[in-house]
Amino acid sequence: MIDFGKELTSKQKEIIKAIETSDYSYLMDLGILEPNVLNYNFTVDEISPLICAVTKGNLGIVQMIVASSTLNINYKDAYGFNALHYAAQYGHLSIFKFLYRYGCRYLCSKISKIMPLHLACKNAHEDVVDYILENVEPCLINRQRDNGLTCLMYACMAGHKEIVKKLLENEADPLLKTPKNTTALYLSAKKGNAECIYHLLKCEGIDINEKCDNSESTPLMAACLNAKIDAIKLLTFKGSDILIRNRNDETALDCAALSDNTRAFLRMIEKTIKLNQNENEDEFNSIFNYENKVCGLTLLTRLILDGRLKVAKILYNSKIKVDYQHSADGDTALHKAIKAKNKKAIGFCLYIGCSKTLKNNNGESFETFKEIPEYSYLETIEKKIKFTKVKARKSIHKIHMSRVRRKSQYIEAPQFNSKSSHFSLKMNARAIKNRSVQREKSEDGTLKPNSVLPPDDGHDGFIRNLSTIKDEDESVSTRKNSSVKKPRKTALPHVTFDTKDGTPISSSRRSSRVSTSSKRENKKFIFETVSPPMLNSPKNFTKFSSDVEGATEEYKKKISEQNARLRDLQKGYRRTKKL
Repeated sequence: MIDFGKELTSKQKEIIKAIETSDYSYLMDLGILEPNVLNYNFTVDEISPLICAVTKGNLGIVQMIVASSTLNINYKDAYGFNALHYAAQYGHLSIFKFLYRYGCRYLCSKISKIMPLHLACKNAHEDVVDYILENVEPCLINRQRDNGLTCLMYACMAGHKEIVKKLLENEADPLLKTPKNTTALYLSAKKGNAECIYHLLKCEGIDINEKCDNSESTPLMAACLNAKIDAIKLLTFKGSDILIRNRNDETALDCAALSDNTRAFLRMIEKTIKLNQNENEDEFNSIFNYENKVCGLTLLTRLILDGRLKVAKILYNSKIKVDYQHSADGDTALHKAIKAKNKKAIGFCLYIGCSKTLKNNNGESFETFKEIPEYSYLETIEKKIKFTKVKARKSIHKIHMSRVRRKSQYIEAPQFNSKSSHFSLKMNARAIKNRSVQREKSEDGTLKPNSVLPPDDGHDGFIRNLSTIKDEDESVSTRKNSSVKKPRKTALPHVTFDTKDGTPISSSRRSSRVSTSSKRENKKFIFETVSPPMLNSPKNFTKFSSDVEGATEEYKKKISEQNARLRDLQKGYRRTKKL
């Protein structure tokens, strides 16, 4: 919307507020229809009340203002725009129709030579574009503004495929160029609008490899430099040449690398490798180690010195020559990084394995630079890189061993398939559950049945026959039957007796873990079925004491032995609990 700034008077502010709220009566009180009010200007931009009503999209007030006989309907602001320009820019179709029918002229701005169709295409107002194309002369569709942009170029930059399609159907020329030598295809690739590129490539006379702009770049270079992945895919699929060089002696691969976008660079490397498999093998071998004529550096050296290490790592992984010596001075990427005193670049060169002993034309190498006091920091960088390499190897080994262990847990066994009459290898679920199967060797050194080869023997699992599976099933079943249940924690009464008459003196609860067999043996001596709340009840206590009163000496001796054994069990349980 228009910024009216702080230069408005109080009356002008009231008029704008009344236009926004559609307050007709208040506008009449302010004298909106008076000649001196209708045709005066708001702010330095010379915005009239009619243009203000158009920008707000208020059709009723526009009709009220236009109905006045004293209004100049073709009034222009400071930029040479009339009310139709603003209606097209803001996409108010109903206001545009009303003004055009009422006699507002379809004019071109004398200052910037912009037409309403330019503004409608730039802001992607499809309905306004349709109305203009139906009611305006077709010759105006290819008119260029002061900077050379056409309606088609504006639509391509906006990325509105339907408008582009309609303009091409109405004979819009896709071959027109701006003074800067840009075309609609180049602008579409720069903005990454792949659908617009698709419609433009259908037109006759379109050159996909045409050099545009002051840098003489192709549309593919523009897409790579701005990291537009969809446009790169479409242009490479349609046969755009990736080996053309621009004025800066750069290819599309160089542009993708300098964009610092890994996806775009990977796409271009993939396309370059495919090209190598077909025909241009000699050029492929020299493309990565090509010395740029402008800066005199290879692509890898440029990326390392610029700090684009992610892209440089991808280039290194494509197995290019790391220790390429530049023809001018014989320097490698490591030499260039040391001379520039770029510590990150030096560390990266050492990490990817640049030679420390390789000498340039002056006989300088990494080792000779280390001896100079000015480059004393090289030794610390070298130590750090060694440490990171060792750490990386350990982490890789750890990940590898975890994967191997995970694989070794799964043991494959042949199972007969009656339908196909052959043995198919399937997962043995029983063997997966039974992870206690260990590797056992006999005296001869051969593996015993039911043993598993470990990962270090180079096997992912051990294939066994059906007989070993049956043996394992039997061993598992016997192990299940012979297993003893865990002892339960029970509350048992501890009783002490008088030595003279054998009557019980005190009774207390003590917890212990007792096996089921010992419970059965002591059932006639101790009331195990009595729950803890019932232990102090008089019925149970009298019954227990009456049994003890009539007991013999042998019976008393057995009870005392049982109490001693219970005491020992309780002590052992407490000891294990503390541990």
